[in-house]
This record gives sequence, structure tokens and C-alpha cells, in this order.
Amino acid sequence: MSLIVATVGRMTEQPVLGVPSARVIRDELQQLVLNDLLGPLDGPEEELGSGESPIDRYLLGRLAPKDVAIEPEQQDDFSRVDAGDAAEPDPQPTAPNVISLTPSALGFTAHVDGKATKLLVTAKWGRYERGKSEHEETAGKQVWRREQMGGSVVVPLTPGLLPRMSPSSDQPDVVVRGRVRKQDGNWLVSLFLENEQSQPERRRHVPSWLFQVELSAVGEDARPVFLPRHERPRNIDSADQAERRRLAMAYRFHPSSPLVAEQRSMPSSPPATPCVRQRSAPALRPSTRFRTQVCRPLKPIPISLSSEMSNLG
Repeated sequence: MSLIVATVGRMTEQPVLGVPSARVIRDELQQLVLNDLLGPLDGPEEELGSGESPIDRYLLGRLAPKDVAIEPEQQDDFSRVDAGDAAEPDPQPTAPNVISLTPSALGFTAHVDGKATKLLVTAKWGRYERGKSEHEETAGKQVWRREQMGGSVVVPLTPGLLPRMSPSSDQPDVVVRGRVRKQDGNWLVSLFLENEQSQPERRRHVPSWLFQVELSAVGEDARPVFLPRHERPRNIDSADQAERRRLAMAYRFHPSSPLVAEQRSMPSSPPATPCVRQRSAPALRPSTRFRTQVCRPLKPIPISLSSEMSNLG
């Protein structure tokens, strides 16, 4: 009995649970939201009931097959209200009244050391297909089963357009494209992962969609080849420039585009949290890894604009 009392006494000398900091709470909350909207919520081999389509379940991180159109009535119009002041004019619609295309590519542009000769580019995504459940509680039932897909390709750093490269032989029409340019003795490397699969006549063909898409690149031998890209503001007075320098020392902003760039200065350091403004000194050291991930819904692209963009090469 005395041994039990002594053990309990030692346990009560320290708090059972520590008080998490505001940053820890924020990061955990954000991760819960991303798990729910980006997925996979139940892990890389999750199963979804046949009545729940992955296209409806996960709103983030998905790439549609090429040329998937969205009719105007299918787009959200947040200006609609149930009731309003009759004296007020009708609100302007927020959804364009044109047929649009669902985005089928994502990517990034990185500033790379001019001494680098190649990059190892890795793409990851999930594919959902119908099949029988392997879980004990739903064994034999038809479900959407997730399969982790992806692979790596070597990108040579030579000026010009990159050849079409497929990271996975299982889905050869999911390709990496890009362009390499020389600037001030260093490289500007633009890389994109494109879903060039064709969707069958049946609409919303889930196996043709890519989910939880991620694209990353590392230098040869994991050397820190990714350089910071300094903003060069023009026509800004000295007072504004001084304020920008002060803010740069206080805050580091992640890109405001739907693509999140994660840079790690050391392989052992923890990854930066996506979509979050972090209060710290800016990381000006070269980085070993560059990663993009969709962390908010990509807006549909009007077909007229899409045609203009495709003509740019």
C-alpha cells in the first residue's frame, strides 16, 4: 500500500497536461481543418462509402481531368440572400455567367543557384477507385478506395521548355512540365504538375481526378540550392522602404496564391505550416527543398481566358 501511495504522490508533483501555447493550438486547429477539407482524413489507404464521392468530400488539393467544364449555374453565388431591403439595388452576381474550366494543374517558380545542374522533382497524389472494402466492419461492401500514387523525375537545368515527363507509369497522362530560364547568373525554374487524363463521357469520373496533390523539388545530393527571391519595389520613397525593411524583420509571409511554398533550411528542421503567417525573422538562407500544395479552392478559369493562356506556350 505504501508503494502505491508513493507512486501517486510522485505523479501529482507535476501537472498531468502541459498548457499548449497559442501557436500550438493554432497549428493543431489548422491541421484538423486541412485533414477534413484536404484529406485523406483516415490515412493514405482510406475508404469512403459508396454514397459519398471523393469529389464532394474533399474541396481542396484536387486536380480535374483536362477540359472539365463548369456551367454557370453550378458555381457559387454568395451575393444571393433570402431577404433584403427593397430600397437597396440588386447585388451584383459573384459567379461569372460563362462556362469555366476546373483547374487541372498546379506548380511553382523557384530561384535556383546557377551552379546547380539538375533537380529531383517528386509528385504525390491520391487516386480513388471503386472496390470491395477490406475493413472488418464493412468487408465486401462497395466503397471508394484510396491508392497513393506518385513518383520522381530528374529535371535538367538547361534553358528552354522542359520535355513532358511522367512521374508514374500507372498514370502516364499525369505529367510534369516546365521552363528553365537564366537570370543574373542563377536559374528561374517553373514547374507544373498537369492532369492530362481525359474524362469519359460520364460526368464526374472520380478515377480521373487527382486528390491531395503535392509537388516538390530538391537539389542534387540534397544541397541547399533554392535561393530567396528578393522583391524589388519600384517608385517607393525612402520612408516606405524603411518600413518595409522593419516589417520584413518582424514577419514572414507565405505566398498569397493558392499554391503554398515550403522551404526548409536544414533537412532535420520541422516543415513550415502552410497558409499561416509566422512571426519570425525571414529565412534568407538557401533552402534544400521547395514544395507546393493547394490549401484553398482554385477558382474556375473562364474558357476564353483558358484559350488565351494556352496560346502563350
